[in-house]
Amino acid sequence: MLKGLQHLLQAFCMWVLGRLYFKLIVMKYNARFK
Repeated sequence: MLKGLQHLLQAFCMWVLGRLYFKLIVMKYNARFK
């Protein structure tokens, strides 16, 4: 149970980091073309 929860938390953290990274890239991309 605890191991599954830890795995879920890790996957969630990876998803959040991925979204933040994507937003950062989009912001840089938009700034370049304005």
